[in-house]
Amino acid sequence: MRSTVKVVAGAVAAMAAVVGLTAAPAAAAPAGPDCRGGYYRAGTPAVQAWYNHCGGGKVWIKVFHTFGDDTFWCVGPGHTHLGVWPEINDAVYDNRTC
Repeated sequence: MRSTVKVVAGAVAAMAAVVGLTAAPAAAAPAGPDCRGGYYRAGTPAVQAWYNHCGGGKVWIKVFHTFGDDTFWCVGPGHTHLGVWPEINDAVYDNRTC
């Protein structure tokens, strides 16, 4: 009986470790051939607006607001949280470094 409990406990621990590894969020990849840069939305129920910069330096992006004036942000490599969608409805690279 004790050996069965140990085997089951070990199997559950192994499955939890595998699930933990596969469910972990990916680290920000600043550069590489597989990097998908640009504006995107993620999250539920409050959808968030993000911008992913794949380059190595800081760049200016133009952030489009649903209400009010558009703004410019200096962002570094990786994922940058812009705010809540639909208040932030798009962002584009502005062809400038900062």
